[in-house]
Amino acid sequence: MKSYLPLLFALTLVACGKDSSEPALKIDASEVSLHYDETHQFALKKGETAVTASDYMWTSANKDIAEVDASGELEAGIVGETKVTAVAKSGSGNVESTVKVIPYYTTCKEPVITFGISQAALKPLETRTQYGTSTATGMVFTGENSKLKNVIYLFENNALTSSTLVFGFDSSLAKEVATFFLERYKPLGTANGVYFFTVSPKVSVGVGTSSSLGMVALYMPQKSGGRLSADYDAFQKELKELEANKK
Repeated sequence: MKSYLPLLFALTLVACGKDSSEPALKIDASEVSLHYDETHQFALKKGETAVTASDYMWTSANKDIAEVDASGELEAGIVGETKVTAVAKSGSGNVESTVKVIPYYTTCKEPVITFGISQAALKPLETRTQYGTSTATGMVFTGENSKLKNVIYLFENNALTSSTLVFGFDSSLAKEVATFFLERYKPLGTANGVYFFTVSPKVSVGVGTSSSLGMVALYMPQKSGGRLSADYDAFQKELKELEANKK
């Protein structure tokens, strides 16, 4: 009988250890998919017991894609993927969730925006079919579907200065086109009916209308650190060039 006592004692210690261990921290969703205008309230549990989300420090790896506040409420931003992490303020336990901001619309492929490249360098990067022949100042490609009429590239001294998506005069597309840009880029501002978005620190896109082309989205180098008046002046200059080069 005595030979079994050490084993029984060890088993008792193991059992007690399991009973006294703290339940694992769990998050309600290890992966969340949202559109740009949606939110999600994260909830946390230890075992089956709810814990207060504000007792944790919440962070997003990319705040442009999604932001999360101190209570664990997630707000979607631009299309992309990031990680949201909750870390216990007491230092015991952390969890994370993969957040995907997904688009409502995949209206078309966006144009080449490597400004300064030559026509020869651009051509293999643009997978759509070229319309007509290149001129010294421009190249035109057909759209890949019925929603996009053309893609127009303007050049100066054989260096790309702007890239434009031409949607034409179909007013039923207005909401879709607006959403297409709102869900991908951070708004920069509005000037005289032209809506500007920051594509990158060096590139902006202005979405507006042309009397001869209809709805257009004109990508160009961002001016003066994102100063809207400079971007608007550049937009109008490039738009006049577009209209002059209209096929």
